[in-house]
Amino acid sequence: MRNLVILLVLALGNGLAQSGPNMPVDLGPIGVVYLLNSSDQSFKVLPDESWKAVHSSTFKAAYGSKHLLTMSLEVSGARSPFRIASGKAGFVFTFDSPENAALYASSDSKDKRQFPVETVAIGDNKITPLSGIPVDLTQFGKSSYKMVPKSPLASGEYVIILRGSTQMKEHKAFTFGVD
Repeated sequence: MRNLVILLVLALGNGLAQSGPNMPVDLGPIGVVYLLNSSDQSFKVLPDESWKAVHSSTFKAAYGSKHLLTMSLEVSGARSPFRIASGKAGFVFTFDSPENAALYASSDSKDKRQFPVETVAIGDNKITPLSGIPVDLTQFGKSSYKMVPKSPLASGEYVIILRGSTQMKEHKAFTFGVD
């Protein structure tokens, strides 16, 4: 009987330690974004940097006049501390609304990074999220999602946001740069 218990404990212990492409991935906290290393399937957490909202104003003359504000996330510093060498990357996150995840490129700004994320139509207060960079979004493991840009990313600064996440409410966004 004692040998059977030891055998069961060893078998269960070995089963828990297994990993592989078919095993569910447990990434930890909901709303954190990771860079996926495709060669060994390891993860590195992207920094969640503080942002503030800024806007620029445009006047659209069409059939009637529209005054639009472009809302941007502004992050201090010219570069993210997190750098990747290749323009082709995959990111993994756990979030209950994966359709609210988006990838944006920075517009040029000195000593700051600005990421245009939505427009606001003044008058009717209609907010329209900007589509960002096209990505493929797929299930990854049991409760995570993988985001891969459809085209290789050019050199520059980028941000991943998870609209509605705790991090967004706390004015945090996940940044990285491509060299």
